[in-house]
Amino acid sequence: MQHELRIVRIFDSIGEWSGKVVAPLIAIITVVLIFEMVMRYAFNAPTFWVHETTQYLFATYAFIAGAYTFRVGLHVNMDIFYRKFPVRTKAAVDLFTSLVALAYIISLLWWGGMDAFESIKVQEVSTTVWAPPIYPFRAMIPIGAFLLLLQWLAKFIRDLTTFVTKGVNK
Repeated sequence: MQHELRIVRIFDSIGEWSGKVVAPLIAIITVVLIFEMVMRYAFNAPTFWVHETTQYLFATYAFIAGAYTFRVGLHVNMDIFYRKFPVRTKAAVDLFTSLVALAYIISLLWWGGMDAFESIKVQEVSTTVWAPPIYPFRAMIPIGAFLLLLQWLAKFIRDLTTFVTKGVNK
């Protein structure tokens, strides 16, 4: 859309940026897992920290990259009928279903934010032998939800504009 609002472009840029920032985590996770396999099978010296490290890194990746995934349209869609709809009908369906997504995002922000706040407040650590701090990773939930909210707003504005303008032009 040529005449998109500046705020939509800003939110889209943030969504793009969030995916690109965390993309290298996949390579890091891969290297860490290969290190574990070499230590375990070549030297018979398994690590006690790799499993937990890769879990936290992947959770960070998943939460922060969620906005990017939404931006580029990679979330799951049930499009058996949807793909045959006219553009304006698709926009109307997207506007309606976006309310469910908004409820989910708000709950992630609220409950994830409360959980992260408590975790940071007590400087929470894992209950494993290694006991790394986990509060930075818990903070990824509301941060990721906030990024997702921005991308949701961009899509909502785009869908609303499409719904209104396609209806006027016909």
